[in-house]
Amino acid sequence: MKQWLNGFTLIELLVTIFIIMLLLFVAIPSFNNYGRYNELQQMAETIKSDILETKNYALSPPQDRKIVGGEVYKIVFFAASSSDPGKYKIFEEGNSEPILDGGIGPDYPLEIINPSSVDSKLEIKFSIPQAGKIIEPINVSNNTINVRIKSNRISDQSKNFIDILVDTVTGKVELKPSWQSL
Repeated sequence: MKQWLNGFTLIELLVTIFIIMLLLFVAIPSFNNYGRYNELQQMAETIKSDILETKNYALSPPQDRKIVGGEVYKIVFFAASSSDPGKYKIFEEGNSEPILDGGIGPDYPLEIINPSSVDSKLEIKFSIPQAGKIIEPINVSNNTINVRIKSNRISDQSKNFIDILVDTVTGKVELKPSWQSL
């Protein structure tokens, strides 16, 4: 009578290891892209927050403002073609020192989509007397300012950007990732 030993053969172990390795090779690039998409989303959320912070400066009572005296707060975006690519700054109009000096670095260039006449710099101005209303730029198509943040770290060109949309009428700021619109 033959006695059976419990266990796995060498072939069974090798096949199992091969299958696990094959699954890992397929999954690892997906995890890398997921991390890059999250980095891009985080950068866009930061810019959205800073746009709303600029609006809040214009809405805040005079004693709560960082600098008192101006009538307008503005956020200035410097596109990839400017001397300060990937940067944006918050100013009180009439003051050359920024309240906030933000930047997202060369891996995430900014592109100004709308208004299209702007080449390297875009200023979004919020009026204090008009309760935080956007007063410039106002003549944009669909009443929407569009600033695009791209990632040079994502190879798929159709999925490597997020549009930051600012409604010039309501002041609403919205993020539109390219990978969700496909």
